[in-house]
Amino acid sequence: MTSRSMLRKLAVLTIGAVAASGASARTEIQNKGSDTLVNAAQSLAEQYGKVNPKVAVAVSGGGSGTGIAAMIN
Repeated sequence: MTSRSMLRKLAVLTIGAVAASGASARTEIQNKGSDTLVNAAQSLAEQYGKVNPKVAVAVSGGGSGTGIAAMIN
C-alpha cells in the first residue's frame, strides 16, 4: 500500500467521522499508528485544521500494533 493511498484513506475516514458527528462543538479525531506515515499524517491534519477549524486531529505514531490496539479500544 502506498503512502498516497494511505493518506487518501485517512482523509476519507476523517471526513466521514466529521460528517457522522453532526455536533456543533469541536470534534476531536485521533490518528494512532504508523511511524512510517506519522509525518505525512501530521501534515494532513494541520492542513485539514486550516480548512475546518472545528475539527482537531491528534496524530501519534507508535507502530501498527499501537494503531490496531487503539482501534480495538
